[in-house]
Amino acid sequence: MKIFNLGSRCCSLYLCDVREIGSDFADRLDFLPLSRREKVLAAARSVRTDNNARLEYAAGLLLFRHLGVHSDDDLIISATGKPYLSQISGSPIHFSLSHSGNYAVLAVSDRPLGVDIEMIKPYRPKVAQRVFSREELFFLDNGTSDSGYDRENSDIDARFFFLWTRLEAALKINGEGIAAYSSRSFSLLDTDDSTAFKTAYHDGHIISVSMHKNDIL
Repeated sequence: MKIFNLGSRCCSLYLCDVREIGSDFADRLDFLPLSRREKVLAAARSVRTDNNARLEYAAGLLLFRHLGVHSDDDLIISATGKPYLSQISGSPIHFSLSHSGNYAVLAVSDRPLGVDIEMIKPYRPKVAQRVFSREELFFLDNGTSDSGYDRENSDIDARFFFLWTRLEAALKINGEGIAAYSSRSFSLLDTDDSTAFKTAYHDGHIISVSMHKNDIL
């Protein structure tokens, strides 16, 4: 477990390495909510590698182990489709899931949040041009900003996923999804007053967590 601090708020981060999941995982789905079971089985039927099925299984495993979720009835779905846990002692438990490459990740807090993880791979310049601001593109090309990112791992591909995971995480706070990127008003370099980020490198992957700044003061 990792602890990310954003302002005065703490976010717990849990990782599951799919390389540690046994080959019989598709026979051990009884503890998963029905919706997650269906995702695992649909991914397992794919003509591609079974890694996607392992990632879906790992996401369900994290929910079960750390939040006790074993039924869809354990979750409340917001108007935007974002799930969270029923209230415990008057306070809802907010969480966000993501998976990529070798890892699934679960972020948990008492305030709305988003998380994204991406395996670092060659980036697509056309995507960057479409979704990033001029300031963000300058950071992508030059690696200079006040974001506090560890430049030890910062080649241009890593910088792309530094920005991309922040974008995905921020849009997931309210359940909007990546399709809402064109209407965003926040900076991915933490230079505005609306959105806070924490980003880390882990085993060839970039992980970002995001929360609204008015929730972390």
